Amino acid sequence: MRHHLSSKTKARRRSPPRHPYGFFSSLVGRGKTTTSTDNLPRMYEDDDLARKNRVNVLSSFSLRCRIVAATICATVTVLGLLHLYLFKASSIAFVHTMGCYRYGLPTIKSTYLPWRWLVPPQFRGRYGSRGSSGFCLCDKHTAAGFVDCEHEPIMCDYVCSAAKRTGAVIASPQKPCDTSLPRPKCAVELQPPSADQMILWRAFLRARGADMTSIFPGVRKEHHDDVTLGKRLSAEEIAYVRSRIDAFTTYFDAPPTPSPGVFRGRGIVIVGGSGQYAVPMWVALHAIKRAKSQLPIEVWIPSSEVPGTCAEKKLLMDLGVTVRTFDEFTKTVPLRHFEYKAVALIFSSFEEALLLDSDNIVVRDPATLFESSTFRGTGAMLWMDFWKGSSSPDCQTLLGAATAMNHTHESGQVLVNKRLVWKSLMLMLFMNSHSSVFYPLSVNYMGLGDKELLAMSMKSLGEPYSLVPFGPDHVGVRTDQGTYGNTMLQYAPDGKVMFLHTNLGKLTTVFPTNRDNYVRRWQTSRVHGSKVRDLIADASGTDLEFWMLDTLESFRCMLDDESYYAWYQTIGFGPFATGMYLEDHKGHNKQLSIWSAQRNAEEEFNL
Repeated sequence: MRHHLSSKTKARRRSPPRHPYGFFSSLVGRGKTTTSTDNLPRMYEDDDLARKNRVNVLSSFSLRCRIVAATICATVTVLGLLHLYLFKASSIAFVHTMGCYRYGLPTIKSTYLPWRWLVPPQFRGRYGSRGSSGFCLCDKHTAAGFVDCEHEPIMCDYVCSAAKRTGAVIASPQKPCDTSLPRPKCAVELQPPSADQMILWRAFLRARGADMTSIFPGVRKEHHDDVTLGKRLSAEEIAYVRSRIDAFTTYFDAPPTPSPGVFRGRGIVIVGGSGQYAVPMWVALHAIKRAKSQLPIEVWIPSSEVPGTCAEKKLLMDLGVTVRTFDEFTKTVPLRHFEYKAVALIFSSFEEALLLDSDNIVVRDPATLFESSTFRGTGAMLWMDFWKGSSSPDCQTLLGAATAMNHTHESGQVLVNKRLVWKSLMLMLFMNSHSSVFYPLSVNYMGLGDKELLAMSMKSLGEPYSLVPFGPDHVGVRTDQGTYGNTMLQYAPDGKVMFLHTNLGKLTTVFPTNRDNYVRRWQTSRVHGSKVRDLIADASGTDLEFWMLDTLESFRCMLDDESYYAWYQTIGFGPFATGMYLEDHKGHNKQLSIWSAQRNAEEEFNL
């Protein structure tokens, strides 16, 4: 049967296929190339026409894309404006907090949750599910429905509606400081190191030698500790580090040692700073004077962070503080982080020095520590940490078997007599100046830094030191999970409370003006339960937390008014707490009383 085709179909069949490279398509016939020059003008015309068609198609597609994009943008803008108009007054949100604690640190950076009106309530951020701690933020200055993790699901719309009648916490934000008032600048008088102290520093530098590069074969993190995985230094690395230690200790077996009069008397040494370290430093200084201590105080601060206003200068003078910087020491060896502490302790002007962290609050006069038989017997007194020893076996190879200890040390306070333990101080300074080598050898992630170096130096050289027989207490707030601690309580050798080291949750000048809205940070402890508040009050002779608030109020406007770092610090409630559960970490020193006392504290709390 013969099929009849249209003329258009026949023409399409007779036409040569299009070549994929455009221009050459007109040169390609049915399997053979046409070379006649008669066809060239038409070929160029066909190519131009095809190119114009493609451009028109692309332009049309681009135009449609632009129209669609503009439509989407207009729709989003209209819906956003409608959302702001209808729901601006409704700022209700469930704010999740850390630590399974109702007054814990909020986990969100902003309370504005866009498009929550488009989704079901349980996904709007207004719904508190079981297993999550937090509170309902009803508006800028009203909060309600504070819950720990163990609670029934709550709907903030209903909670806030009921809270208007009863149960709401009406916040009391601070009145902002008047930043328009003049803040005249005054140069703080700095005490330079003496010539004899610089002689000792230059002698140390000669013995120290060149920098040692980091040779530790791995990391020491919470979930990945290469020491526990068996990684060790090579024999060549051990020999190199050992030769450097031997060369240093041999140099200091002979003079120079401090001449009589280079260091004199007793005093307190604090390494301060700016930023988050400024407020705790000022509180620590006021706490020393509140305890009526007559001990002189030296504050060591990097020169770029020295207080610069006349008000700060006057307050330093009123507190009897001498300010010193690290400039003369950092000219030859750069210092960072924990390395500052060793230099401040050793080159302070005192022969007997108590080194305190800037966030360590003395509860009573620390002068009694200098007279204790525990300190006088050895010339060095240290305090214990929560954890058992975690040094690398390489540390014992390098420094001796005696450095393998069952306990660790808390360096928020250290008391030494330089004349009696000078060689150990020098070895500590040597290891501290090579921190990338000795920090990971001496301790794991729980306190990775300088905290074990003085004890290991003394063990290595065979010099005894005293250890306060009472372990630390974990002070903080009580939750369904246990003690969410923010402060280490340390005792004097007589068993009485001496220090409150606020090492978690730095103090700020942001707090509510209404004391009813103030959330205490020292509510309970693992050893004493809720009785710890009375214990602190008996030792200090006052309600130390409210004293701290009064002190902060007295100088908060003296500092730069930059304490409002986050939205939750402006609502006039709190301060919201940060902390830790000891049970979340490994390596507990089970010999401490804090672990056996936990059961008693829990029973007392449940009563």
